[in-house]
Amino acid sequence: MPAGPVMDVVVIVAARNVEATIAHALSSALSQRQTAELIVVDDASTDRTSEVARGAEDGTGRLKVLTLDKQVGPSRARNIAIDASRANLIAVLDGDDVFLPGRFDWLLQDDGWDLVADNIVMYRSMETPLDTAVKASRGGASSSRPVLTLKRFVEGNISGFLPRRELGFLKPVMRRDFLDRAGLRYNEAIRFAEDYDLYCRALVAGARFTFDPRAGYGALVHSSSLSSTHSSSDLGGVIGIDERLLASESLDPGSRDVLYRHLRQVTFKYHYRMLLDRRQKYGLASAVREILATPTLIPATLMQFATDKLRPLSPGLFLNSGDTPNLLVSPDFPIISR
Repeated sequence: MPAGPVMDVVVIVAARNVEATIAHALSSALSQRQTAELIVVDDASTDRTSEVARGAEDGTGRLKVLTLDKQVGPSRARNIAIDASRANLIAVLDGDDVFLPGRFDWLLQDDGWDLVADNIVMYRSMETPLDTAVKASRGGASSSRPVLTLKRFVEGNISGFLPRRELGFLKPVMRRDFLDRAGLRYNEAIRFAEDYDLYCRALVAGARFTFDPRAGYGALVHSSSLSSTHSSSDLGGVIGIDERLLASESLDPGSRDVLYRHLRQVTFKYHYRMLLDRRQKYGLASAVREILATPTLIPATLMQFATDKLRPLSPGLFLNSGDTPNLLVSPDFPIISR
């Protein structure tokens, strides 16, 4: 591929207790020729994250590591990084993930977007070879870029039975000037689903969000990711996100309808999580009595229970170390609403 114009990118990393993976992550960002700044905010790690991060400096002076004394959460940490940077294009990288070689070369070659995302390679081990999956996804997948509307994006976060492929996992490159015009930053009051929240608010504000089905981001899947259940506090936060979005008067009927569907699913998960908490605290009999007292929750509770038990058995996402990694968005996953 011929070299195109260099577009300056700041890569922001909110990191906490990732000393084992942070060097790999930062090296992948520094290897991108468009990376003009790489800003790591160590969110009060209790390990050697800051020390290892500083050791990733490649002599170009692009790396800056900021260490916080008090944990503030990923939203605040990312906002600190954004405020400490100047480049117009903002790319997010988690401290245990990687950018795949040449990601920005092709992801940034088109214009006409405010946010642009690519596919994600999900893998279980840092030793997992990614070349096969990357070559297959870039060579065989269409390079056409559909636009993600708010309706389609939220639909892509309504999880099916198997496997789990929520579009909220996407890590787009974002234009700073759009975020500034729209008055957008990460919501520092939430510590879960902060990406979903920001992307939805950007779409409500009129962002043009395009998606390239080829893979450019590698995400390490932890063993804890095998569970589809989150804490009741996490799920309560997502309920709050949807309720705030639904308060917007500018939503079209289709977007409003799918937001209600997403809210309904998250609410069922919230009640299911509360039942699990009740069982752990007061015993199975108490949890059963709680379910029977609210008959409308019985179908959703049974479905969520079956999903939790069967999801780890799915070959579609959680692969053993050494297996070919899977893509977040599969060829049969509809990006464009019918």
